[in-house]
Amino acid sequence: MDGITLNMRRDQGAVTRRGEEGFTLIELLFAMVLLSILLGLGVNSLRVYWWNQQLIRAEDSVVAQLTQIQDQSVSESNPLTYGARFRLNTGTFDLVRFDGATNACTKTSDVVFDPAITVTAVDFPNVATLTSECRGDLGAPAGDKFAFFFPRGTATGGSITLTSSRVGKSKTITVTPITGKVEGS
Repeated sequence: MDGITLNMRRDQGAVTRRGEEGFTLIELLFAMVLLSILLGLGVNSLRVYWWNQQLIRAEDSVVAQLTQIQDQSVSESNPLTYGARFRLNTGTFDLVRFDGATNACTKTSDVVFDPAITVTAVDFPNVATLTSECRGDLGAPAGDKFAFFFPRGTATGGSITLTSSRVGKSKTITVTPITGKVEGS
């Protein structure tokens, strides 16, 4: 028949051209199920990756803010001291300025994390005058901790731990007292 060879399949009774057999419905369904499983795994992995990145961004934000207020303390004239107020089990912290001439502590700004990121541990010693003045001026409860950076480059040493409730991981930021160096884990 005009150059086309036809095969007669005796078991199915169908006439097909050589090399033009298609996929069965079962094969198509299997491929679709396999593809959906792979896509589901990929989407989940991507979601966990973004949640980890949110924790890393929160850590970077704290390091950047603390480094900035340390630079500000060193560059401005005495008696200004800059610091940060951390509240446990919240997703925010405040930047503060203490004026030694007037013994007044004011909030300069606040930083808010993603809702899944919280401050779970803060370990800074109390600096008697600064901490008590800032607690009084800001109405801070006793559980709040303050990290201060002094004009000569020193700081109150300690650490802050941020935790992501989505991935169950934590990041710790440490402040070195003598140098005021801020670094993440």
